[in-house]
Amino acid sequence: MPKSNCWDAKSEKQLCRLWADGMSITDMGAKMGLSRGAVAGKVNRSRDKLGLGNRRRQATKTKNNMVVPLLERKNLPQRLTLRRINWAHSACSWPVGDPQDKDFYFCGKKTVPGRPYCDEHCVTAYSNLRDST
Repeated sequence: MPKSNCWDAKSEKQLCRLWADGMSITDMGAKMGLSRGAVAGKVNRSRDKLGLGNRRRQATKTKNNMVVPLLERKNLPQRLTLRRINWAHSACSWPVGDPQDKDFYFCGKKTVPGRPYCDEHCVTAYSNLRDST
């Protein structure tokens, strides 16, 4: 357990340097021998005093140090790709393909009222096993 007042001028200076380097709060805590909560609390309480700006990860750097905006990257993780889909209750949400593939998509045809799928996919989703015997 760290001492109750671990924020002296030296540790504040280290925090500012690590913050400027873009290190995560969790990693800062580990490097400084503090909990993530201690670092997050200090950042929130002293943001203005220490001159800590907001950090939002909107881009990534390539090997050439060229910045590529996040939404223009070609190999987005699937969870980010799915955020770009325009979800609508009137569009069939039947998954087509492997969710780990970049070509994965949802059907998108007009849905049957009260159902999340189109006519074709309702037949598959709501088939009754007793009808097949």
